[in-house]
Amino acid sequence: MDCISCSSGFNVKIRSKAIFYILLYLIAIVTPLIGIIIFNPNTEEGFLDNLGMSFAILGFTILSFQFILSTRIKWFERPFGLDIILYFHRAMAIFAVFLLLIHPILLSAGSKGFSLLYRLDVSPFIWTGRGVLILLLIIIFISMYRVTIRMDFQRWLRAHSTLSIIIVLGGFLHSFFIGMDFEQLPMQILWIFLLVQALFFYVYHRNLRLKRLHRNIYRVVDVVQESHNVYTLKFQPSKGTAPLQYLPGQFHFITLHREDFQPVEEHPFTISSSPSQKDIISSTIKFSGDFTSTIHQTKPGHKVLIDGAYGRFSYTLFPEENKLVFIAGGIGITPFRSMLYHMRDTRSDKAVRLIYANRTQKDIVFFEELAELEKEDLPNLKVTHILSKPDENWTGQTGKLSGERIKQLCENDFYNLSFYICGPPGMTDKLALELRHSGIHYSQIHLEKFSF
Repeated sequence: MDCISCSSGFNVKIRSKAIFYILLYLIAIVTPLIGIIIFNPNTEEGFLDNLGMSFAILGFTILSFQFILSTRIKWFERPFGLDIILYFHRAMAIFAVFLLLIHPILLSAGSKGFSLLYRLDVSPFIWTGRGVLILLLIIIFISMYRVTIRMDFQRWLRAHSTLSIIIVLGGFLHSFFIGMDFEQLPMQILWIFLLVQALFFYVYHRNLRLKRLHRNIYRVVDVVQESHNVYTLKFQPSKGTAPLQYLPGQFHFITLHREDFQPVEEHPFTISSSPSQKDIISSTIKFSGDFTSTIHQTKPGHKVLIDGAYGRFSYTLFPEENKLVFIAGGIGITPFRSMLYHMRDTRSDKAVRLIYANRTQKDIVFFEELAELEKEDLPNLKVTHILSKPDENWTGQTGKLSGERIKQLCENDFYNLSFYICGPPGMTDKLALELRHSGIHYSQIHLEKFSF
């Protein structure tokens, strides 16, 4: 079977899984509403009351399934990529919050009266519902203004996780003991199931997953300075730990256990090594925050936990594509380094043009390595560097990278190419949009936004 037909079968299988999971999710979130229609078809409530209750039931159901979306289950992640799953997770959270905030307003506009919003002489379970809404507003506030209030990512993550499970518990108590739709046993069982699965996946992600990771320990074997603010960490599995299986271009989460004064935090980084290098895995990390600014303090021998690999940003997942354009911005070069070395190791004959944008020459990572790959190892590779703030000795391309500039560099074959873009989110979105406006089909554009 030739490569194209193999690829078609592979992509059809992936698409089928993706469609199946989407349908399964949609069925899951509407099942409680269907259950109410089946088990409680007769209601004396008015339209606004029923609409308000439906909003609350749908909102709570969505929130209860949020824990599955954030658990990094690989069989669920593979058809989409973890970055897409987490963007969907965020979008559904916003939708659920909207439904739950509108819920008491609709009830008040219906038969309950607006005093429902401010009366003090109400049952403890109504107060619980009010508390849930306040916590939802707090989550929205700290998520939108985390940078403004100077809350670091790890503190936000802990607060988000803790508040989320409190909201689900409070929402369950409020709805289970107040809602008239839960008088029937089947609906009670269904509602308890939603709570139990949410608690299970919360505990799994916070505890059981970490215990599994602790059974596979890696060690830092080398720390290499690549530029003035970029370091590569190289890891090796400890005795008895199987090497990580990954595709070139994927990323993993690493947790470094260093000296006592350094935080033990989990962070996602792209894998910059090739899967062909069986016993070593590496990540190349740029100073960009409190944690990454300490990366150079990592030493050989430090213990590392690795969770991965994740993502679909890999040329190996699209074997029918033979003419590729890799577009990197800054530290966004790391997945392309992994892919280029994999191409070298597997003697790939794909034609690749790498367009690498940076501010200055000192910001270019792997400058010599890329030159050697282009000259010695990958005859079908052509590297173009573009600097926005070059010094007077720079003789290469200058200016801002744009869709028009990419079109000029690609010359006559522009519409037959496949584009892989990785860099700062603003740059990635801008270039993808400009390529689409230039006539490139969305299926020819692959993105790694390099940010959650």
